[in-house]
Amino acid sequence: MTTNQAVAEAWVAGRYAQSQSMHTNGRSIWSYDLMIGHIGPDHRIFVRNARAPGRYNPGGRFYSMTTSSKHMPPVIYAAYRAADKFGHTVTIVPDADFDREAFHVGRWADQAVEGEGK
Repeated sequence: MTTNQAVAEAWVAGRYAQSQSMHTNGRSIWSYDLMIGHIGPDHRIFVRNARAPGRYNPGGRFYSMTTSSKHMPPVIYAAYRAADKFGHTVTIVPDADFDREAFHVGRWADQAVEGEGK
């Protein structure tokens, strides 16, 4: 079984991978059926703030314990590691703004869901 960290690393490397509850097509990454990250054609990395909201995380939204505690940490870590290594930009996007920010109002949204299935 592939680990969640390996799935997150495959995502930023542009490769397909899946674990029990997380998968990527190399462009977008999902926790269950929730897209939690996307890499744009300009290599900008967008990460949905799918962690529980709180004093230090006002833009978050709680979906599940697994998404918040098991999927988001490796995705954020892999995103910033790729940014350091390749000079990409990482944007942690408030949940309510994720689709608009990551897909620039549908400019290339159709590309993100290509090959979406597990």
